[in-house]
Parts: sequence; structure tokens; C-alpha cells
Amino acid sequence: MNLRRYLDLIIYKTFADLRSEAAKTYIGFLWWVLDPIIFMTIFYIVFGLLMQRGTENYVPFLLTGLVAWRWFQATIIHGANAILAGRGLMRQVYIPKILFPLINMMTDLLKFIVVLAILLVFLWFYGFGINISYLAFPLVLLVQFTLIAGLTILLSGLVPFLPDLRLLTEHILQLMFFVSGIFYDASQIPEQYKMYFYLNPMANIVEAYRSILMYGQWPDWSALSVIFLVGLGILLIAFRLIKSQDYYYPKLAAG
Repeated sequence: MNLRRYLDLIIYKTFADLRSEAAKTYIGFLWWVLDPIIFMTIFYIVFGLLMQRGTENYVPFLLTGLVAWRWFQATIIHGANAILAGRGLMRQVYIPKILFPLINMMTDLLKFIVVLAILLVFLWFYGFGINISYLAFPLVLLVQFTLIAGLTILLSGLVPFLPDLRLLTEHILQLMFFVSGIFYDASQIPEQYKMYFYLNPMANIVEAYRSILMYGQWPDWSALSVIFLVGLGILLIAFRLIKSQDYYYPKLAAG
């Protein structure tokens, strides 16, 4: 399958979906900015002002983890149902089914870029300036995107056969949310459990975000390399799965 032939369609459909989503609200694209600001403000009020939670700089610590997690969670949940959601279009014209999760991933990526920009402004305002380790940040984003792409495309290929998998995925993500070190630092975990903690790829990615954006340190390249290779492996399996089942998806969706 040559995805370059469909690049224009991916770009067009990505922005069409974003325009359609914005048209459903009164203030349209302004929600792209307001939503993450409200999201961050709520956590700032609850944890920074009301609960007085954690040590110094706990609020930027928390928000950095939440932004990293939100991209991961939102894309997977949104994309898991992508092929089934495209059943109307796939009945009318032939489109490689891989395009449906790819388009969803692109829309969530653009939203994430807006949220990330707001986070960076917040961190700079808080006193965390640009440092040399920022050079590593695009690579961290690449690692995370590879992991997200692999899981999203794999799930989108499996959900038409196993619809309950989407609901199971939401519960697994909810569990991962609490064991990814978003609300606490890895140093607080007993030494005998740290090995299991770092088996969670998002725990390593969240830590990499904070190392770069807050502490001016280089991330753990060995852990990120493993995550990248695992994500790449899942991505290759997912591509093969969807390609092999391309003929059957319209029939499943029609049922």
C-alpha cells in the first residue's frame, strides 16, 4: 500500500474533521485554547491552592505529566473505533482502512500541539526556561508517537472483530493513568517495586518530559530506545493485520 497516494485525502479529511468538530460549538476553534487552559486551571486550583499537595513546583510537575498522558489516552480511545466509525464511507468507495486511524491520529496530534504550546508558556512563566536538553524533546515525542500509533492502529484493527476490546482498553488506560507517575515522583516508589513501575512505557515517557522541560536533564535513552522498538514492532504488526483484513472490514461494519 502506497500511503503517498492518499496523503492529500489524509490532510483534507483531518482538517475537515476538525472544522466539523469546531462547528458543533459556538466558539469553534477557540475551544482548542480554552479547553486545555480550563483543564490545567482545574488541577492548579485543586492541587496547587486547595490541597497544597506535594513539594515545591508540584503544579508544573503535575501538569507536565497530565499533558503527556492526555495525548496518549485521547488518541488511543479516539482511534480504537476509527474503522467502525468509517463504515459509512467504506461502503461507498474503496479506501485503505489504515487511513481511518491515521486521520484520527492526525487530528489528535494537532490538538496536542496546541496543548503542548500552552504548557510550555506556563512552564516558562513558572521559571522553567529553555535549556540544552530541549534538543532531545523531538525525539521523545517521536518515541511517544510511535507507541501511540502502534497501539491505536492495532486496536482499530481488532475492535471490529472484538467490540468489547474498546471498553476493556478504557479500563486498562484508567489503571495505567494511576501507575504512570503523573501524581507522584518515581523516587517515592519503594525500591523493590521500581522495576515493575518502569515496565509501564508511559512512566518512562512522563519522566522524560519532566527531565527535559523542568529539570534540564537528558532523558533515559536506553528506556526510550526499548519503547521505540516495541512501538515500532507493534506498528508493523498492526499494519499487517489491517492489510490482511482489509476486505472483511466493510462486511463487519455492515453487520
